[in-house]
Order: sequence, then C-alpha cells, then structure tokens
Amino acid sequence: MLAVCAGADAVSGFGLHLGDLLLIPETDVHWGDAVNTASKLGQDIATDQNILISAAVQQAIREPNGLGLEMEPLTVSRSNVSFQCFRISRPPPEPLEAAGEPA
Repeated sequence: MLAVCAGADAVSGFGLHLGDLLLIPETDVHWGDAVNTASKLGQDIATDQNILISAAVQQAIREPNGLGLEMEPLTVSRSNVSFQCFRISRPPPEPLEAAGEPA
C-alpha cells in the first residue's frame, strides 16, 4: 500500500512510502511503517512543497517511467534516524521555438 503524508498546517511538503498497513474498517486508524515513513518524509523533512519518496517508491517508479521525473538522492537525519530518500522534480520545459524559425 502507498502511504502519502503532507504537513498539517500549511503544506510544507509531501512524503511517499510503500509498505504494509493495518487498516481498521470504519475508522481513521491506520498504522505501519508506510505511514510512519511517509509522515517523517512529508511532515518533518520536506520543505518548500517538495515531494520526497522513499527508496521503495523510487524502485517502483524508477526510469524509464515515461513521467519525465528527476530523482535526486538525499540522505537526511531526523530524530536520530537517517533516511535514504529522493526529491522528485521535473526538468524545466524545453523553450518553445519562435514562430517562423526552423526546427
């Protein structure tokens, strides 16, 4: 299962991780490493609306994925825990050619 977490007040960033979850039907209870890791990445580490993904997510969507994503590897530490993660971005778009100029 994919867990996604974002900062609570103003969205500081997003975290994604893959893993098993314990879901209790008809409640908002959901526990597991996927939730904990996504929360740590999205709420505690990501800034400036960055999208951080775990190595497990990176392996699942690694290039060539047709999405044109860049994945910058990062090692960050919070609460005495080191995380291997990737910052997701898209390369800037190619400049449009001026009208009348050859391609």
